[in-house]
Amino acid sequence: MFNQRMAEYLVLYNSKRPHKSLELMTPVDYILRESKNCNMWWTHTSPV
Repeated sequence: MFNQRMAEYLVLYNSKRPHKSLELMTPVDYILRESKNCNMWWTHTSPV
């Protein structure tokens, strides 16, 4: 239950909620517009 709500909040925060510091764009829109590489790596959850 908590994980589902946390995931929903993160989607809202990063892809739907505009941020003042990003000229009222979402973080996803900002990254796409700026065409900068993101240095974060995807999390791998498969067994090693």
